[in-house]
Amino acid sequence: MAAEEEEVTSTLLDLVAVGQEYGIKLPRDFGLLLKQTLYFDRYTKLLAPGLDPLQDDRIRSTMRDLAGQDVIDV
Repeated sequence: MAAEEEEVTSTLLDLVAVGQEYGIKLPRDFGLLLKQTLYFDRYTKLLAPGLDPLQDDRIRSTMRDLAGQDVIDV
């Protein structure tokens, strides 16, 4: 596991711990969504290491349409 992935995992576990501390239970669907996002990220890095999905014109166009304004460059 790369350092970046370990940091993400640690952050997510911290999020769950804080939620439990304050009596907040995250919906099961939230956990499944995070899990699928991490899988997608892992497979993207394996299959297309140079791909940055957030810089893809199709994604940026959709984000712009949904936001109704210019998308901030990251």
